[in-house]
Amino acid sequence: MPKRTFWTTVGYGAGIASSVYLQRRVKRAVRRVAPPEVREVVGARSSAIVGRARAAGDTVIGAVREGRAAMRETEQDLRDEFGAAPLRRAN
Repeated sequence: MPKRTFWTTVGYGAGIASSVYLQRRVKRAVRRVAPPEVREVVGARSSAIVGRARAAGDTVIGAVREGRAAMRETEQDLRDEFGAAPLRRAN
């Protein structure tokens, strides 16, 4: 896996993990000190933020998969056009 892709993935993972951790910490603090109305608002907003972070992660994963598929297809087209032997995958 290329370094840039690896570190981008690690960064997104760390961002999502920290969002979940922070959400739990905020909910605990709010449960202890806030009135019920504030608890509901904070809980709904933090859940929405985590949901958006997860959706962004899913979008990135989908884009990477689509890009890889397009890369493989283009590579195969070029190999067919120029008569090169197919590569053996070490997976």
